[in-house]
Amino acid sequence: MFRNGGLGRHFFILNLMVLLRIENLFIEILFNIPTQQ
Repeated sequence: MFRNGGLGRHFFILNLMVLLRIENLFIEILFNIPTQQ
């Protein structure tokens, strides 16, 4: 059941979700700093 293909795919999806969250944080920071000043 736990072959390298399935495990790798699951890990890839987790990495993608983390990257999207980091990207959202960067966008929030970039857009919030100019409006606060």
